[in-house]
Amino acid sequence: MTAGTLARRNQQPPDKPLLEMDELEYRRAWDQISKSLEAGLISEARRGKSRIMLASAILSLADGRKRIVYASDDAGDGEGLRPVAHLVSRARPRLRDGESIGLEVVTAELEGDGAWALSVKTRRAAGIKALDEFFDKEWIERRVSACRVAATTAMVSVAVLSLANGHRRVVFCDSELGDGEARAAVADLIRRANRLRLLEPAESLERLMVSFTRSATGWLASSRPDPLRGAR
Repeated sequence: MTAGTLARRNQQPPDKPLLEMDELEYRRAWDQISKSLEAGLISEARRGKSRIMLASAILSLADGRKRIVYASDDAGDGEGLRPVAHLVSRARPRLRDGESIGLEVVTAELEGDGAWALSVKTRRAAGIKALDEFFDKEWIERRVSACRVAATTAMVSVAVLSLANGHRRVVFCDSELGDGEARAAVADLIRRANRLRLLEPAESLERLMVSFTRSATGWLASSRPDPLRGAR
């Protein structure tokens, strides 16, 4: 889920522009915004949200092997899906003989034992001219070439809510691209939720790192705890 998706959920912007605030005012305003946003995410999780959606550009090599060229989580608003669909569309003219590329959307449901139940749908892909500036020909060619050499894994950082009854729910997720930004976003959410006391008694939040891999026979997902630094 992108920052833009989160921002649009807030319906009560601060009266004073953030850029005109001093440090204390800025923190208080951001706490107000975060409390509204994150309380909504946690409430949605309590009502049963337990899934991740991952849009993926899948390269099929001439020998049948599958590669993840690019993947992004999607919150259901298409923000994650659109750039992946664009890449698939623009990459097709640059493939070698015997290769193909397609758009797959994976839905991963968190089960009671901590495993992920997967379902997959194939979607049509269309390019978006406005995205050519961000996903240009050279970038796409580099991604496809790298995937021919070695298999890739899609990583998603996830905030998971444990309820008082032992059930676990997905609060927030963000695709980790190797720069640590997704892990930091999830950590910030968890720390603010604890500081602002958004959890009910016996509830807790933890960060997981979920790995998605694509083989010739299908998808696999596994997760591991990703504790916050300094957390006990």
